Amino acid sequence: MPQRAKALDIAYFAPFDVLLLSELLNLHGATLGEKMGEKESFQEVQKRGVQTLLSPASLGTLGCMALRFRFIWIVLLSLGLLASNSLALAGDNTDVKAPDYQSQLTSYDSFIERHRGTALAFEAQFLASRTALEAGRFKRAIRYLKDLDKGLSDIGDFILAMRAKAQRALKQWDSARSTWETLIRNHPSSPLRDEATYGIADSYYAEQELTKAYKHYSSAIKKFPKSDRKANAQLNQAMIAEKQKRWSDAEFIYEKFYYEKPSHPLTELAKDRLDNLMKMGFANKPSVSVRLARVDRLLSRRSLEKAQADLDGLEDEKLTSSQRLSYTSKRAVLAYRQENFSEAI
Repeated sequence: MPQRAKALDIAYFAPFDVLLLSELLNLHGATLGEKMGEKESFQEVQKRGVQTLLSPASLGTLGCMALRFRFIWIVLLSLGLLASNSLALAGDNTDVKAPDYQSQLTSYDSFIERHRGTALAFEAQFLASRTALEAGRFKRAIRYLKDLDKGLSDIGDFILAMRAKAQRALKQWDSARSTWETLIRNHPSSPLRDEATYGIADSYYAEQELTKAYKHYSSAIKKFPKSDRKANAQLNQAMIAEKQKRWSDAEFIYEKFYYEKPSHPLTELAKDRLDNLMKMGFANKPSVSVRLARVDRLLSRRSLEKAQADLDGLEDEKLTSSQRLSYTSKRAVLAYRQENFSEAI
């Protein structure tokens, strides 16, 4: 595949400016290599591209920042400085090798040094920090991210979130909490406020500051009830309640998971904890009506094996006439969905 077409394919997942591509690849029907041989070196094309991107018309917007991110990436790619896994994104049929993170980071360092003090250098630092995080080199990521939110203020909240994640990975809980707090304070409209709020609670939980963690989880759940972090926060609250011997609070949350969220990934863990509380005598066996309600939810989610197991568990229970009717009805629905039509009738 010609390098020009490959570069275009690589850029498919982000918008790219036609002018920039024209400047960088000199698009008029020839490959990059041919044009470089005929007219000018890649360094000259790169220089003109940099001048375009650093012109007053190109600075100061997120859109142009995105263009510069892509420019940096294609510069390094065209110079052969990115790992082979980058080429795989372009539809290359060669086997994908493990990313050569060290080479990528070295290339970014060289680019940053050559463009020191410019917007391109800040943006290369951002890209380098992402690579360092992916590589698990969290201390190096933090070095790239230091004060970067000031250089790239338009995405300062994302930079702070990346820094907090690196600090969390290093178990620097106090630093991570401080970074999350800075994000909330400096970026009150950020879409990452929910992650920051839950992250603060997580940091207290990791430090075994259980009362503070429980309080902050409650605050996070109240402020961001639709966050995908909510369920994990609730389970953490239940485990905090256990540690503090608040058995009824723990029982309530575990039951809510198992009987109201039967398909949730954390439900089995909640059930194990609930069973353990019942074995120790710290929790009561759920009522028949609660168990029947769980069967309803399982049937609605087509979790037929789990519904079968729950109904089998109710078979020998003492049921009222209305509960027996509900039980029989659910048996019929289950049989129908299992295509056991004779039993369903």
